[in-house]
Parts: sequence; C-alpha cells; structure tokens
Amino acid sequence: MHVTHNFDEAMIMADKVCVLNNGEIIENGSPDDIFKRTSSEFVAEFVDYKNIFKGNIIEAGDDKVFKLNNIEIFLVTDKTGRQTISISPEDIILTNEKIISSARNCFCGKVIDISFKQYICEVTVDIGAPLVAYITKKSCENLGIEVGKDIWTVFKAVEVHVF
Repeated sequence: MHVTHNFDEAMIMADKVCVLNNGEIIENGSPDDIFKRTSSEFVAEFVDYKNIFKGNIIEAGDDKVFKLNNIEIFLVTDKTGRQTISISPEDIILTNEKIISSARNCFCGKVIDISFKQYICEVTVDIGAPLVAYITKKSCENLGIEVGKDIWTVFKAVEVHVF
C-alpha cells in the first residue's frame, strides 16, 4: 500500500486506486477507472476533472441530449433527467474550420483563456459554457490560437461521461 496525493505517481505505480474522504472509501478501481471514468462527482472534483456540467438529459428521437444553457450535447447513456456530465479535455479536438466527421458534437466558440503547462496548452473555449481542451504547444501554434479567436470544438458522443 502506498499513500499519495500525487496523481501522476498513482497512475504510474498503482494497479488499484482508492479515494478516501473523511476515512470513508468513496471509490476504488484501476487508475483509468478513477482518473478517466469515475462514477463519483466527489472523485471527479478531487482529481481535478475539467468540464463538469450539471443539466438535463432528454430523449430526442433516437438520441440522448444533454441540455446545457442554449447548447445540446449528444451523448450515449441510458440515463435521463437531472444529471452531471464531464468531457475529458484530451478528448476534444480544436480546429479552425467546421469538420465533417462521426463526432456528433461540434460547437464554435471563442477562446477565453490559454494556459501553458509543461507539455500541453490548456485552452478554454466559451461555447455557451466554458469548455477546456488540451492540445500540444505545436498544435496551439499551428492553429494560431489566441484569446478572442473563434475556434471549433469537436468531440464524440461516447466521450461524454455521466456520473
């Protein structure tokens, strides 16, 4: 057993991760289960998930749609009603032009923040709600991303995680 708050260390060393709150096990599973597919909003906030939104999931024909402000996010789930979702920043593609693909979610927004991390750029785009995407520094440069620029965000319905 190894106790740590260093998430990189946990991802590298652990076969199984346990998250505790006030001495109670909130969730346990593989590092991927905890850091990419948690079933707990507490754990999502603890491990610093980005793009956590509360809203309503409705049925729209054969589709499920998450209503967030004035946008509709397609997702794959059996849940409806008031729910919390997250979208991993690494699952979001940024592009200068709208693209045609199998990704169901494509929104144009305005870059409102860029944060340069060690190996990546964290780009926040206002699509009607702030959406954080991770891209390489080279991609940020190639796309000419700067605060105030309009940019397209693209992600698949299967990448929307429901808690």
